[in-house]
Amino acid sequence: MTEHRGAARLRGAPDPLRSLPMGPIGLLEAAPDAIVVVSADGAIVDLNTRTSDLFGRARATLLGQPIETLIPERFRSQHTRQVREYFLDPVVRPMGAGLQLFGLRDDGTEFPVEISLNPLHEDGQLHAIAAIRDVTDRRAIEAELRQARDHLEAQVAERTSELARSHQEAQRERDRARRILDVAGVMMVGIGADETVQIINRAGAELLGQPAENIVGKNWFDHFLPEEIREDMRAIFRDLLAGRLDPIHREENAVLCMDGSKRTISWHNTVLIEDDGVKATLSSGADVTDHRRAERALREAENLAQLGKMAAVVAHEIKNPLAAVSGALEVVRDDLDEAGPQRKIVDDVIARLRGLAATVKDLLDFARPTAPEPVSIPLTAIVQSTINLLQQDPQMAGLELVVAAGPECVVRGDVQQLNRLLYNLLLNAGQAMEGAGRVEISTEPDGAYCRIEIRDHGPGIPEEKLPHIFEPFYTTKVRGTGLGLPTSRRIVESHGGHMEITFPEGGGTCVRVWLATDDGEESRAP
Repeated sequence: MTEHRGAARLRGAPDPLRSLPMGPIGLLEAAPDAIVVVSADGAIVDLNTRTSDLFGRARATLLGQPIETLIPERFRSQHTRQVREYFLDPVVRPMGAGLQLFGLRDDGTEFPVEISLNPLHEDGQLHAIAAIRDVTDRRAIEAELRQARDHLEAQVAERTSELARSHQEAQRERDRARRILDVAGVMMVGIGADETVQIINRAGAELLGQPAENIVGKNWFDHFLPEEIREDMRAIFRDLLAGRLDPIHREENAVLCMDGSKRTISWHNTVLIEDDGVKATLSSGADVTDHRRAERALREAENLAQLGKMAAVVAHEIKNPLAAVSGALEVVRDDLDEAGPQRKIVDDVIARLRGLAATVKDLLDFARPTAPEPVSIPLTAIVQSTINLLQQDPQMAGLELVVAAGPECVVRGDVQQLNRLLYNLLLNAGQAMEGAGRVEISTEPDGAYCRIEIRDHGPGIPEEKLPHIFEPFYTTKVRGTGLGLPTSRRIVESHGGHMEITFPEGGGTCVRVWLATDDGEESRAP
């Protein structure tokens, strides 16, 4: 390459070659890193002396060669594809983010590198500038730091056990222990016999979301544990101090963060005894929230797979026979006297069979969800069609369904599934008020989403039952499958949305659903 001046054009960014006083060749040579200029077909068209030194190859032997000659053989096929993809969308970015990258010297040795890419437009042609840095020394330092950290954590665990066994040694090591606590990668909390926090390390304060000085001196159980587990945790704490539990005791429970969220902590507790005989606990805790969430998701997936197998049996062995029995009874009913007792009995049996069929359908829908077939849908049309369907239910005859007028909001979703979603939510609201009362429905744009809000004026949901409302087969109703809300949430999430349930001060329940908006011109009413 002979002329670089004024060539860099990166989406309105300043020209890096014009911003320096030296020419382009001097700029390449002055760079602290190896610089390689690559054409769109992957050939090396320019490089600086640092590149030759780094890879142990003369400039003349590299010019015109494919860039893959600088990387190990096992990465070359993948790298060729990545080069093509980069030239389709050339932007400033690091190469192989999150991956270990290696260069190949002329003598066959490999070394770790970091590479940053910049597009370069020159004489109507697009090139890529790759800045290559040898990070061998830095990787070695990082490995040493990781080893030092692991060693330090092991020292912290060892020291904790020693503190529990020997008070005199604890006194001598107190200052050192405090320094170690602050560099530990786990939460460390000391709690006195009066239940107040005596010491907390930096990791613990950061997890709780507030400075250590705001935590020390406060009652650990009243301020930092969820109300529903406080007394149980107090009992464990007292048993530890009284010697009724193993001095080195393990426990797992939730803690309350400053923002109101909860994190699950796996604790390793020990008991300390001061000179005056007063006892305290020192606990190290690892945040296992994400790990436990992943475990629950795996269990749910396994349970759902088993449920799917059972649903197939149910569909074959129950659903079809139910339809046949129900149809036969309807034929018999038509021949009975409407005022006779037999007619009433048959009507009741048919109603119960229909309820059983609805339960089977709920089970099938939950166990074997179908993928959405999205189209553009105005929400007002979905809401109105669902209201019309609900009003046909004689048990909901006393409901007053009030729709608040607002700007039209169009979403992209599956008509049948969204109808099912709204029907489930409106039916829950109606059943909460035993089929009589006011239900308010509104739809409106909310940023990149359309928000649906449904509010009833029923008794709400008891606080102790809130953590379970989205669990399959959990229900607060006398009759119900417990699949309505889990199915509704699954529909929302399959459409890229989210939902929440709150309880306004005026009473009742408020359900909000956010669905992504759709800007398409075509729409399809349900």
